[in-house]
Amino acid sequence: MPSGIFLYEIDKSFGPNIIADYYLSEKKVSPEVLKEFADKHCKKDLCDATASRNDLRFYSSEVNADSINEENLYLGFLINENEDLVALKSHFENIEEDIVQNFSKDKKKMQLLLKKNLNSFLSLLEKLEEPKIIKEAINEKTKKMLDEGKLQEARELIDLGEKIPDKLSQEIKVASEYYDSGMFKKAKKSYLKAANLAEKIQETEIVEFLRKIKCSNKSI
Repeated sequence: MPSGIFLYEIDKSFGPNIIADYYLSEKKVSPEVLKEFADKHCKKDLCDATASRNDLRFYSSEVNADSINEENLYLGFLINENEDLVALKSHFENIEEDIVQNFSKDKKKMQLLLKKNLNSFLSLLEKLEEPKIIKEAINEKTKKMLDEGKLQEARELIDLGEKIPDKLSQEIKVASEYYDSGMFKKAKKSYLKAANLAEKIQETEIVEFLRKIKCSNKSI
């Protein structure tokens, strides 16, 4: 699955420039990779291109933005080594349409749009393996609590948000590894631990989801 997404333009005089981006980790696209993409897209006239740096792999494709009078607009992804590019391209078409329909010079607005689309790639279990996504959900919840004047509840949730997301993500990963290895009893215990952690941060939908996983397969 992609772990990063970036929208950029290639100016004929100044080269590539990031418009907005969003990543699930500290790993990001570098100016050197963008320059390589600029050469491949412009000098070699490639619509799609890939690039690698150390253990990172990137994919970039041209966005058809004629309808909004935007030229040289490109969408890129930080992908894993075994990423299915055929499947990625099918997702790309949906994201491309969303970008064209909602394009804005407002960087924050475009970053939220990219974040929404990157998250749409992920299944709920994959999202739960990413502490950043869980932390952002907690931040949204605490903001709402503060707006409603629930100061004590917000403080408690903020404190839990410092520790729970990493523990929850790790427990999900452990449970998935156990399940994939056929160690169903251990997987059951880890999913239950994860559900209990999710309950502490008031994520009732996650709690219900994890408990359904625990009960949905007779093997566990």
